[in-house]
Amino acid sequence: MIETMKQILVENDICVLATSADNEPYCSLMSYIADDEGRHVYMLTQSRSRKYGNLMKNPRASLLIDTRSRPGAGHDRIQALTVTVTLLPCIKRDAAEHYRRCLFERLPPLQDLAEDQDARLIGFRVEAVLLLNGPLEAHYQEWN
Repeated sequence: MIETMKQILVENDICVLATSADNEPYCSLMSYIADDEGRHVYMLTQSRSRKYGNLMKNPRASLLIDTRSRPGAGHDRIQALTVTVTLLPCIKRDAAEHYRRCLFERLPPLQDLAEDQDARLIGFRVEAVLLLNGPLEAHYQEWN
């Protein structure tokens, strides 16, 4: 099941990012990339955004990734992956440039955002994943 979880995380590039601060939850639709091992997730946001402010106050967040867009994914075949993540405190300059470049190469509409002075690359360490295969089958895995 771990390989299926990793595959969903690595092969997709759209998620819902859930953050919170001061006991107020907030969700954002985000583009992202994951490293090949599914251990880290990277995305871009503006430093003046609410999600960024929330992450500066509370570095724990959650991602929701699903397979609705896959061909033949009827309601009974949709898989949903809930990913518990923690904000990486800092990303080394070389790594940040690498992942920023990877983001807009895979997702060309992000190039303008990537070049914006206010844009920040944010990275997360994956802590745990919960895979739902349809409405009844669930698999939880801590990521070590």
